[in-house]
Amino acid sequence: MDAFFKEMEMRTGWSFTVLAGGPEPSHADGKIRTLALHVGVDRFDQQFSKAHEKFYDNCVALFAAFLENVYCMFYF
Repeated sequence: MDAFFKEMEMRTGWSFTVLAGGPEPSHADGKIRTLALHVGVDRFDQQFSKAHEKFYDNCVALFAAFLENVYCMFYF
């Protein structure tokens, strides 16, 4: 994924943040795992997650809560 979005950055000049997640395959209980991929930096050479001090609380935690609702029918 990283190579794809770096290529897209080169072709478009855009920045990208991708959130992904789902049940952790190694946990039978369906524990949710998330990942965030960032391509592009601001004028201070920071990616989005570093430039936004509450990135986890404002983005990842909300996305993880969404995922809990997506996958609850499979594990709970």
